Amino acid sequence: DQALRLVEQGFVPDLILTDLRLGTPMDGLGLIRALRDRLGWSVPAILMTGDATANALRRDDHGETVVLRKPIKAVQLRSILEGVASPATRARTEEAKQHLHAARA
Repeated sequence: DQALRLVEQGFVPDLILTDLRLGTPMDGLGLIRALRDRLGWSVPAILMTGDATANALRRDDHGETVVLRKPIKAVQLRSILEGVASPATRARTEEAKQHLHAARA
């Protein structure tokens, strides 16, 4: 809920990092979808889970979300974050942010 409120207030994230189970009616995949819908673009996202159905989650999301199974090794997370922070990804993120800010103005 807090992430959705921040986006409604104008915050534009560079990355979504969430657990599958949030302890709310909405799960992490639902949160990713809701944030992307409100932002109007496919924000890079990482979904962490201990759930054995993680591969099914990836198919449901069309492969647009990186799914990490717990326990997650620091080196694994660092590698994925570096990929998300690649120059090409950062450029796409900045372009989408500028477009979104222009649309809100």
